[in-house]
Amino acid sequence: MSPRTSTRVLGAAAGAVVVLALTGGALAIGGATPAPVGGSDAARTVQLPAGDVTEVCAPGPVPTTESTGPADPDADLGDETVRANSLMLTWPADDDAGPAARASFAAGAGAEEPTPLAAGSDGEASSLSAGLSTPGVLTIDPVGDTVGTGGGAVVARTDAGDLRGLAAATCVAPGAATWLVGGSTELGSTARLTLTNPGPVPVSVDATVHTELGVQDAPALTDVVVPPRSSVDLPVEASVQAASLALRIQSDGGQVAASLQDLRTQGLTSDGLDIVSPSAGPAPEQTIAGVEIADGAASAVRIVNPSDDVVTAAIDVATADGWSALSGAEDVVLDPGVALDVPLTGIEPGVHGFRIRASDPVTAAALTAHAGTSEEGTGDVATEIAWTPATLAAASAEYVIPGSDLGLDATLALTNPTDRDQIVALTDLDGALTLDPVTVPAGGTAAVALPDGVRAVRAVAEPADASGAGGESPSAESPSGESPSAVQDMWSTEAPSAESPSGESGTEDATTADDRESEAPASGVVGILLLGADAPTGRLVATLAAVPDARLAGQVSVRLDQ
Repeated sequence: MSPRTSTRVLGAAAGAVVVLALTGGALAIGGATPAPVGGSDAARTVQLPAGDVTEVCAPGPVPTTESTGPADPDADLGDETVRANSLMLTWPADDDAGPAARASFAAGAGAEEPTPLAAGSDGEASSLSAGLSTPGVLTIDPVGDTVGTGGGAVVARTDAGDLRGLAAATCVAPGAATWLVGGSTELGSTARLTLTNPGPVPVSVDATVHTELGVQDAPALTDVVVPPRSSVDLPVEASVQAASLALRIQSDGGQVAASLQDLRTQGLTSDGLDIVSPSAGPAPEQTIAGVEIADGAASAVRIVNPSDDVVTAAIDVATADGWSALSGAEDVVLDPGVALDVPLTGIEPGVHGFRIRASDPVTAAALTAHAGTSEEGTGDVATEIAWTPATLAAASAEYVIPGSDLGLDATLALTNPTDRDQIVALTDLDGALTLDPVTVPAGGTAAVALPDGVRAVRAVAEPADASGAGGESPSAESPSGESPSAVQDMWSTEAPSAESPSGESGTEDATTADDRESEAPASGVVGILLLGADAPTGRLVATLAAVPDARLAGQVSVRLDQ
């Protein structure tokens, strides 16, 4: 292992990962998401008996340098105090008034015994709140024969210094393949990749690095062994120098969770800090919700072409009247393997949603920047950044809101990728507050400011014309004349069939594409939680995706090869 690689040992909180072999077939468990295919290759989903749910929480930010890699997380930062907080919750399934699932949380190195979550009353959430400088593992017990529901998130606030910024990440299910779209390793920037193995056996990991120049060789990021119940930190800048990064993380022998710390400086001035969380796997269509555009700062959508062929793509912005083509981004050419930044120019400040349609599968994320105020005595202006991943639409999703003691505000941003208006019911999972429903128009976005004190919220979407949900969907065309796509299959790394900007099909198997489109649900929205704080040097921002869907934890998708 490279001398610049650091390894941490996690507390024994994660359940065992069972790896099965099928002769002539393929098996995926937990975080793996096999793509459905047609004919005799179609994937079949089997429900297993309820077991533990394991989620991994990213570490809080630590200072790094381009020459030494990750620094001591306990280093003295003077007045540049990093205030980190994690919140773990479990709640009754759906609207059940019964008890929440029991769960425990183990922080990183030195945690001999996991800490149980404090149990709430019937119908209320159980919880645990603590600081977090190293990765942690949340283990949720089943409730009888039902998978336990819950999740967690981490957030860190720093008002000054190199680590100035608000960084946040939702705890994620470990998987065999993960896409991290974001980060930079150009001069003044560092990218710390954290790989966490919650299982009982070593896992071998390879990271494929996509940049603005295509796929770059990075030997130090291949054949990385992550010991059991441990994490490994890797400084990406030691291997690759690039302005635009995207990493494909693949594991062998087990499942891992991955996150990326994006830290930027300009001389002695902070140029942004965030934690890059996983994006949806490559698909012909992607949706990014909750992109908060600020006045006077550059923002962009980063699109990754994982294939060996040239791909064309178009970006649309969600408006009150449906999807509208983003000027200058109607025909974006993506060379093989590139991670390309497309500037978001000419867009009014506010919260927006974006759609990327491509001739072949791509993945994506959005980078927003917020200019701060001048630092006293220097005239230098610090910048804050936030990465927002492309995520899948869902008819039901939960969001955890950490940092109750950090002076944060929270807004739930919802983008509707379907061709029908969606009514979204919002529920305070603590049961203390009543939240009003919100209507999200087809191809539109809505932003809901959440009251103080809300720790977790559930969003359930259904078509506004739900009485006719079983019949034909009303026709709705985007400004380009194409019908907005249906919601992506939650088990698929591919979206339903989407036409490319040139009008050609984005898949070679028309029958399979038609099958997927006809089976796609008519309800669902893409949601992102926006966190914010007003610091002396300007606005701080971060984003959080929904917690993993616990209903998928007990499913196995089996595909037999021909």
